[in-house]
Amino acid sequence: MKMPMKTLLDHVRRNLPKVPNSRWYALLDDELALRPLAAALAAWQSERNEGLCDKDVVAFLTELAPWVPGLTQSWRPPKDEPLAPELWRDPVSNQTPKNPWSKDSINVTEQMWLAENEPQLTAYLKATKDGLSYSFLAKQRQEREDREVLRKLEYDEHTHRRNVFRNGTLTEISDFARQNPRAITEVFKAEANTKVVPIWHPQGGRERNLTQSMKLTRENPALRAVVDRGLQVEKHWAQNDLETARANEAETARLRTAAQKLLAPREVMTP
Repeated sequence: MKMPMKTLLDHVRRNLPKVPNSRWYALLDDELALRPLAAALAAWQSERNEGLCDKDVVAFLTELAPWVPGLTQSWRPPKDEPLAPELWRDPVSNQTPKNPWSKDSINVTEQMWLAENEPQLTAYLKATKDGLSYSFLAKQRQEREDREVLRKLEYDEHTHRRNVFRNGTLTEISDFARQNPRAITEVFKAEANTKVVPIWHPQGGRERNLTQSMKLTRENPALRAVVDRGLQVEKHWAQNDLETARANEAETARLRTAAQKLLAPREVMTP
């Protein structure tokens, strides 16, 4: 049994705040932005032979979230501080391999292996290819402090409505930036400008993010099939909107014509 669009939208509105680090507040007053999620939910539910409860909706939206840029607070750091990468050491000599990004030991094969298997260590080796520097250590310290600040930041519906980067004056924005840490200012600025747009949503008749769409196909083909069916559901809703709008336009035109005839000044009769 197909669910009405309104019922699906209600399911999404009620459960989106339960998705970890959700930016549900960014969609609070935007039904069109919620429709892709509701349509995907419709497609997913249509393949199930059971009822739909809130727990199911939360699980589905959580699985969908990584493929909807802007749906979660990507700026929020993990609860626990990430472990620093460790250099590999030979158990006999205790020596470490040469840095494959250093000028005197460039090794593309090693670079590729590290990039695929040790991403954190890769970032460290790239940053220290010319040796350690005080600026690099200072940057690391600042990033740790920023993460700690952002872990404590509460950003919700009320914060979003009061965000000075959304509706403040230049003076208010300047005062906010001066009174808050740089990390906080950058988050508020990003929150004011970040749109929620699913990767499968078309733009100009084409997929918005082909690279990510291909990645979704590789990593989760079942979910890719769901969002493709969901897009067809959303297009059906859009077609209904268009037909309703056309009917309303025709009725509005008819009423306008009748009103104009009734209210038009009568011609003056001359003998």
